Amino acid sequence: MRRGTSLVGCAAVEFAITLHSGFAAPDDALERLWQRLGSSREEARFAKSGSQIWVTYGHDLPLMDRSERSAVDRLAVLEIVCGVCESAPDLECDWFAVRPLG
Repeated sequence: MRRGTSLVGCAAVEFAITLHSGFAAPDDALERLWQRLGSSREEARFAKSGSQIWVTYGHDLPLMDRSERSAVDRLAVLEIVCGVCESAPDLECDWFAVRPLG
């Protein structure tokens, strides 16, 4: 392990899906997304809590530092969200933000 670097292996990374502050989404946009996501999809598990959808994402990746792993997994979660939005005429991917927790 490199000095001063936090390396992670296969541990799951957690994220929150929220409404993006830069876009005017309908008040029920997060609820609509939640209904379409379900409890899991690919390597992601979802849970709704108030005004956020919590995501636990994890899969086998080579050992990498925490910030790199978080960036890779964040993009994967964003791709899931955008894929759901593409298949739903009442949702737009731009309405949502994915941020790492912890």
